Amino acid sequence: MPDNSRSKLSEENPFFSIIILYWKNKHYLFTCLDSLLSQIEKDFEILILDNGSPEPVGQNEYEKYAELNIKTIFLKTNLGFAAGNNIAAASANGKYIVLLNSDAFPYPDWLLNIRRGIKKYPDCFFASKLIMAN
Repeated sequence: MPDNSRSKLSEENPFFSIIILYWKNKHYLFTCLDSLLSQIEKDFEILILDNGSPEPVGQNEYEKYAELNIKTIFLKTNLGFAAGNNIAAASANGKYIVLLNSDAFPYPDWLLNIRRGIKKYPDCFFASKLIMAN
C-alpha cells in the first residue's frame, strides 16, 4: 500500500498532474525538478512515485522545491512503469495527466506549449520530443 505525504497543500483542480516515477536516480530527479521550477505554465501538481527505490529521497530533500505542489508516494517494491503510473494517476487531481521521466529536463515553455496544443486540438494525445541531455 502506498504511503502518501504532501509537501504543500494542492489546489483542488490543477490543469496538469505531472507524474514522475523515481527509481535509483536521485541526481537526475533534482535536475528534473529544477526544470519544473522554471515552467512558464504554473497550473500543475507533481506526483513523485518512488517505485521501491533502494535509494529513497527523504522528504527534507524536497525543501528547495517548496513552491512546487509535490505529492510523494512510496512503494515498497518496484511495480514497473505502467503499474507505477497507474497508482500515481489514481491520486492525481489535474484535468490532464502528464508523464515525465525523472531524467528529463523540459524547457520552460514545455507545459505552456502542451496547454496551447490542448486548446487547439482538444481531442488529441500529445508526446514530447526527447533529446539526450548530453
